[in-house]
Amino acid sequence: MTTHSVATVHSVLFGGSTGNYFNDLQSVIGPHNVTINSIMPIKSITVVHAGVIDGIKVTYYRGSKKSTTSVNHGLSAESDGEGGLNKKVIPLGDKESIVAISGKAGDSEFWGMRVVGLCFTIYDSGTGKMRTTGWIGGQGGTHIKTPTFRVTANGSFLALGGYAIDANSSIGTMQDKQEDGGLYGLTFIDIAYRNV
Repeated sequence: MTTHSVATVHSVLFGGSTGNYFNDLQSVIGPHNVTINSIMPIKSITVVHAGVIDGIKVTYYRGSKKSTTSVNHGLSAESDGEGGLNKKVIPLGDKESIVAISGKAGDSEFWGMRVVGLCFTIYDSGTGKMRTTGWIGGQGGTHIKTPTFRVTANGSFLALGGYAIDANSSIGTMQDKQEDGGLYGLTFIDIAYRNV
């Protein structure tokens, strides 16, 4: 196994900064001497959504892809789907990686500053083909006032960061109880360069 030194870069924050800050590159993968499959670091993403993105679960490969670790942010992907919630599982093949992410984020009509919707572009290095997941999130993002965003990777995205309050109930249910929770904002962590 060849080890490379990797420098990373973070996108700007899309959405809000309410809740607890997370950085999966540091907390999940490890802050020092990170050993990660930097070509294909993500095995799957599960997005929990209704009117906005309520939560996201990422399963990361560690090292040589023989082991994985998963983390939830915001509404748990294991929640029961109450309140009209939907789940979209995005599996990545052995030669696939996420090369671009687009979406809508900002001051939503009902839920404050949030990530409203996402779309992932995935590249297959075996076939040279791209695919997209299509829009995942609330009503095509029609109730958000700010424009869409698009970030592209210098290779592939390594990890996610952002702000969330972990929960097991939908945002609508929590609002009825005057509670805060769910996913508020996302930042995307990419490779700036590799030393080979």
